[in-house]
Parts: sequence; C-alpha cells; structure tokens
Amino acid sequence: MTPGSHLASQREHTWTGDRAQLARRLVRLLQRLIGSTNSEIKARRQAALEHRTDSRRWTDPGGYNPQSAARLSLAVEMLGGAEWVCDIGCANQDLRRILPSNTIYLPMDIKPWTEDTIVCDVNQRVLPVDYVRLADLTFVVGVLEYLFDPAWLLSELAASTEGIIISYNVAELSTIRRADNGWVNDFTTEQVNALIEAAGFRIEDTRLYRGSELIIKATNPTFDSATKRQMKRAQFLGVGLKAVPAQ
Repeated sequence: MTPGSHLASQREHTWTGDRAQLARRLVRLLQRLIGSTNSEIKARRQAALEHRTDSRRWTDPGGYNPQSAARLSLAVEMLGGAEWVCDIGCANQDLRRILPSNTIYLPMDIKPWTEDTIVCDVNQRVLPVDYVRLADLTFVVGVLEYLFDPAWLLSELAASTEGIIISYNVAELSTIRRADNGWVNDFTTEQVNALIEAAGFRIEDTRLYRGSELIIKATNPTFDSATKRQMKRAQFLGVGLKAVPAQ
C-alpha cells in the first residue's frame, strides 16, 4: 500500500466513524423527542379526564403556540372602534403589542403574567368581571377548545360585556387529534354559532384562519350598561388598578 492510499483509507475510516457517531446521536435525540411528546400528550389527556385546566401547561411560557400572534393579527382587523379590550387567556400578551397605541388593554389568565393581570380559571368558574365590565370587546382567542362548559362562559360574558371576539377550531374542518392537543369538545360551525347566539350575542363577522379555525366577532344587543361602564372607567383610571396601555 502506498502512503497516499494508506492516508485515504484512514480518512475514510474516520469519516465512517463520524457518520456512525452522528447517527447514534440523532437516534437518541429522536427518542427523547418522541418520549417528551408522548409524555406531554399523556399529561394533556389526564387533565381532560380530571375535568381541570392543565395549569402545568398554561403557566409555562413555552406551552403556547408561537403562531398565535398571526391569529391575533387577523382578530385585530375586526376590532372596529373598540378602545378598551379585555383579553381572557392573555398568556404572553401578544395582543397587547399589536393593538392600536390608544387602546386600554385588560389582561386575564390563570397566571398573573404581569402586575395588571387578573387571575381567572374559567373551568373552575372563576371569572372576576372587573375588566370584562370595562371593555368594549372581550377577546377569547385560543380558549374555547379547552373549556368543559363554554356555554357558562358565554353566558357570563353576555351579562357583562358589549361584544366578543372568539376563536374556535371547528370539528368539520380540523384534522388534528383533538384529545392529543388537550381539546375537550368538538363543536361544528353550526354548533359553535348556536352557542354564541344562545348566550344572547349577535354574530357580526367571521374569518377563517389556517383553514380550520373560525374567528368570530359578536355583539350584545341587550347591553345597556354604557353609562355605568363610563363611571367605572373613570374610577378605574383615577383610583383603581393600573392597566397598562397597549404598546
């Protein structure tokens, strides 16, 4: 064997070994990812079986879909003239960052992400209405699929707010395995519209996001608390909790 061929053989042996080592690392990484995914799905299903909010998931900043900002951008197109916005299930508050700068933003969630966040847990029927009563519109985006009694939430909102913007992945268009994602209901378009209308809202506009998720704007024709709301707003801005304007 010549010196050159010997060197080439060594290089080939080293390259083969490197590829084998890389392949083993990739296999281990894939196994960890699969294990992590299966564990996550199991935790989501367990929370659903126990009829509780998956607080482990929803108090973790990494538990949220990074595409939610695009969905919210579509929802904001339906804002109209609303200047006070309540955000139920606010999470990392992407909505705050894309609202017009003159909007008063009122966040609510299972975790107090910021000082002005009011804590709620709709599945436990814990829904302080302080912010809801102040709002022109209440956003409920990326929430309804996880509720065991969405009719209760809609009824509570109908008693307290002038309008809602709500999203829902409808059963006839969604191909996702709903239980694996932690979803606990499977309404069709007709059924979710009926829920909204049965609570007393009137549907004004509907958009479709990513082929399966409806974004619905509905108003409350029986809302007659505008004068009381103005008084509450004046008190809120004067001596109440300090909401942070949208940035």
